Amino acid sequence: MNRSGIEKLIDSVCRLGRGHLVEPEAKKLLQLCDIAVPRFIHVNELSEARDVADQIGFPLVLKIVSEEVVHKSDIGGVAIGLKDTGALEECWTLMLLNVADENPIAVVEGFVLEEMVPRGAEVTISAMKDDRFGTMIMFHSGAGEINRIQDVSFRFGAVSKDEALKMIGEVTGFTATDCVESIDSRGRKVPAKDLNAIAQALVTISNVVNETRNLKELEISPLIVYPEGAVAVDAKALLKR
Repeated sequence: MNRSGIEKLIDSVCRLGRGHLVEPEAKKLLQLCDIAVPRFIHVNELSEARDVADQIGFPLVLKIVSEEVVHKSDIGGVAIGLKDTGALEECWTLMLLNVADENPIAVVEGFVLEEMVPRGAEVTISAMKDDRFGTMIMFHSGAGEINRIQDVSFRFGAVSKDEALKMIGEVTGFTATDCVESIDSRGRKVPAKDLNAIAQALVTISNVVNETRNLKELEISPLIVYPEGAVAVDAKALLKR
């Protein structure tokens, strides 16, 4: 983990007066934390995007970058599975129109082009710092909106690897047997999940939020988990103003 790099990134954004990281900054933060992310490139022009698409290769994910757009999916600011240049150009234009319609004063700072990673188990992990209660860590056996409280576990303060594994075991979506391949009731193979990779991500973000002065919240949703390893597809980082 590059602690000096993390502090430098967070402090530079705070000096700009912003309350959160935009997409490429959030990805950079995860890289500094040694958390795997998909290959991505921040581009400003459509002509540049065409060249980058050839470098990364289709299919691709396209995400709009704007300080005023925190929840990109809510305004159609994310497109996945783009199969060719035509789809890229169409989604690029549509996203600009969506932002102009939803928030006419929003400044678009470009787009992120990102590789499509394989499907896997999706989980959400987050750490949030409260002035009164300190740092709270959360694990959720899914992605997106948390709507089933039994699928969530919490801890206060930075967690150890053993404690993180206990958190994972407390939700209904994961058990200790998930670390090996199994067969479901219909005779289908259920791939193993790398519980150690999830636990390490929980340890990492709990420590980063706990120890980074101006970082208030860091959420990864989803973290895609494979039989070996995990990749953070999207992240949100909120700062102390």
